[in-house]
Amino acid sequence: EIYTLSLHDALPISGLEKFLNKVAAHELLSCNDHFKMFLQQKDDELKEHQVDEPNVEKFKKALNWIDVRVAEVIKGFTEKSPGDEGYEEDTHNDSPVDAKMKCYREYIIQVDSKLQQMSNSMKDMLQKKKLANDKLSDFSDAALELGEFDEEPVANSLKKLAKTTADLSDESDKHLDDVQEKFAAPLAELVELLGSIKAAIMDQVTARHKWMLAQKNLENKTKGHEKLAAKLHEDSLKPKPIGDAKAPEETLCDVRALPQPCQAFIAPLVDEDTVSHAEMAIHEAQDELATAANVLEHVTGRVLKEIDTFKKDKSGELKKIIEEYATIQVEYNEREKAKWQALLI
Repeated sequence: EIYTLSLHDALPISGLEKFLNKVAAHELLSCNDHFKMFLQQKDDELKEHQVDEPNVEKFKKALNWIDVRVAEVIKGFTEKSPGDEGYEEDTHNDSPVDAKMKCYREYIIQVDSKLQQMSNSMKDMLQKKKLANDKLSDFSDAALELGEFDEEPVANSLKKLAKTTADLSDESDKHLDDVQEKFAAPLAELVELLGSIKAAIMDQVTARHKWMLAQKNLENKTKGHEKLAAKLHEDSLKPKPIGDAKAPEETLCDVRALPQPCQAFIAPLVDEDTVSHAEMAIHEAQDELATAANVLEHVTGRVLKEIDTFKKDKSGELKKIIEEYATIQVEYNEREKAKWQALLI
């Protein structure tokens, strides 16, 4: 059941359904948890929790996510890249914070990609080593059984091999637990921390998107006012028709079609009111843009601060866990070497 809140005030239900159907048909957008929550929310649940700010905020974030993601998908299909035919450099919609965010976003993208690759690779290696360790344990059991069956001196060698490999299997289990605790887990925590930073960056993208919409709205209002002013000026220069006309109260047509005596009195009032509304709309759009710019500046500052903190803490944390990992590997290899050497005595 599609959720029907006061969103009808912004979109007719038919338009909303078409919009949601397009999002639902998209391969990536349809899988997002926010979108699923939006579709599954029921009217009575919303009314019951309408005053619950956290739920309302979650719903707003879901709408923002859909809004921004759809805009980015459309932009991805329509925007030309450098080198494409017809590409033109356009900095008109650059926000005041774009220059600050560019390097930071690229840094997070690169670090996140490489840390995730490291974490996933380590996870795969640990799984494979555990499987190999299980095989080593099976090997030890088989060597021991063969040693019980065979004759000396081969039987003794097989039993010693079985004990050595059994000890190595136990040692390897402890080693893998140490690697998991002191390297793999801290590495995964760094990746998780990056996830929260990426969520903050998404909030910044949403704030920038709202700033862009507010800027476009102001531009449209300004252009509309200019067109209205030009039309009124053009109308004022047109020759006024002369002739008999009906009284104003007998005329039901549009003001511009009123007889000249009525038009001369009423039209200026209508024009003044229309211009006043247009100017008021511009002031409101300017206020909205200023608010959006302040929010964007605040959100961007918070994101940059989080990234700076991560860069500072990450360097020390990553250095520490790498040294821990190296120490674990050296100590394990030394113990492993000693056990193999004991087999040769």
